[in-house]
Amino acid sequence: MALSWETLAKDIVFNKKTWLALGVASFAGSALYVAYRLHEIAKRQRMLREAPEKRVLVLGLDGAGKSSLLQHMNSGDSASALQPTNGFSVISIQNEGVALNIWEVGGAEGVRSYWENFLQGTELLIFVVDSIDEDRFTVAKEELTKLLADQRLKGVPLVVVANKQDQAGAKQGSEICKALGVEPDCDDRDVYIIETHTSENSASLEEIERLKNMMRTLWPKD
Repeated sequence: MALSWETLAKDIVFNKKTWLALGVASFAGSALYVAYRLHEIAKRQRMLREAPEKRVLVLGLDGAGKSSLLQHMNSGDSASALQPTNGFSVISIQNEGVALNIWEVGGAEGVRSYWENFLQGTELLIFVVDSIDEDRFTVAKEELTKLLADQRLKGVPLVVVANKQDQAGAKQGSEICKALGVEPDCDDRDVYIIETHTSENSASLEEIERLKNMMRTLWPKD
């Protein structure tokens, strides 16, 4: 059956109204989504402002795996593309209502002399050790001893991270603590030992979660 010009004109008008209605609905839906996302971002920013902040300092010799550890703590992603930290980096992790501002400073010989500039206000010191680099345990001990002697770190809890436990010949955490000259039952500060590894496409997630849980214990929510 042939369509009349009048019928065709009515169909065109109807289709225009339909597409206009669909366009308005689509725009409204997009606007609602944008509003929702802005609300969520504002909510998160408000939570970060209201959350108590704690300063965590992560140190250790170069090659110990500090950056890999933090990347896994922050997102759990593979650390294969990471480059050594030559200066310093800062990340913020929301941990059960507490905002952890984590400062990592490079561990190369030429950078260690700047460590003392980052001590003020530190509320937790994490010292990462390469568990298979036994030849440099003495150097690590010397650097850690200087840190712990600084009055700005007096009484600050210490976490010794015995990293690269998946490698052959890795020393256990207790052996590393002994080599560093620190003991868990230290009188002047709390000392914790964490054994972990953060190699490519693999990480001891249970131990990393244990580290997070330990920090929750140090700073319970008010």
